[in-house]
Amino acid sequence: MRLLFVIPHYFRAADSDQPTSSLQGRHGSTSGSAEPKIRALRRTVFALQQTFGQSQAMIRHVDRRAVPANESMRSEIHIVLVTTGPFHLADQARLPKDLVYQFSVDDDPTKLGFYAHRVLRDRWGNYDYYCYLEDDLALEDPWFFEKLRWFNAHVGDDKVLLPNRFERSEEHAYKKCYLDGDLAQRATAPFQDVTQAQELQSTIMGRPVRFIRPLNPHSGCFFLNPRQMQRWIEQPYFESFDTSFIGPLESAATLGIMKTFQIYKPASENASFLEIEHSDRRYIHLIRMSSPEAPSKNTEPEVEED
Repeated sequence: MRLLFVIPHYFRAADSDQPTSSLQGRHGSTSGSAEPKIRALRRTVFALQQTFGQSQAMIRHVDRRAVPANESMRSEIHIVLVTTGPFHLADQARLPKDLVYQFSVDDDPTKLGFYAHRVLRDRWGNYDYYCYLEDDLALEDPWFFEKLRWFNAHVGDDKVLLPNRFERSEEHAYKKCYLDGDLAQRATAPFQDVTQAQELQSTIMGRPVRFIRPLNPHSGCFFLNPRQMQRWIEQPYFESFDTSFIGPLESAATLGIMKTFQIYKPASENASFLEIEHSDRRYIHLIRMSSPEAPSKNTEPEVEED
């Protein structure tokens, strides 16, 4: 399998003498320290290489040799980092040059996600999946694309399955939290009708699995097969740079997909069927527990505003 991952990436140090962009600091694009952003970027890139790449082995102790592993699952992966000017951490992150290609544009950094769409379009016809990732997402499920292929083989290419984003914490009462719960229906009503084919159900390895049309379709990523990519490219709004869904970052990751396809996610009771980790802790720590004890079934914690 050939996989193309395109990642918009921007970082401007808070003390830079360059003019600020309209990217909000709440997205982590500006910070007093680059170290957390470097760690997140490295994890995003190396998780792809380690999970889907070809350099995988098993140690055979009987003759002290390392032999190939996961030959049936390995893929050829290409990663493109979309940046602008000097405002990136690619050099500090020490990314492998033979794996990551840097594509620089001279434009407002809020538009980097839309230029990533162009990169995907210009390479159409060469890959089995066309993937968009925000630069702080770690994909570590080796069966991820097999699940996508299974899903579309059963329901068709007019539907797109997106993963649930999550964060982990060692200190918080909740050790794992999914980030993208329901928005108010008015937030996506102009772009999708979630009452159409509202849910899908199946049985996988003897377990029931349910997929829903989410009121919050954002995942910070998307993954399209060649037929889906072609369908999106052919839409008149493909290069519209439309930012009308929340903001430019959310629109680049979600709006075009939401306009073109019916989006599904695994339902909350089986949220982990398809998931991707957010390399941050800022959302999980918005949950305020009334007690430091571990949450019980009756716990109804409050969530602070981000």
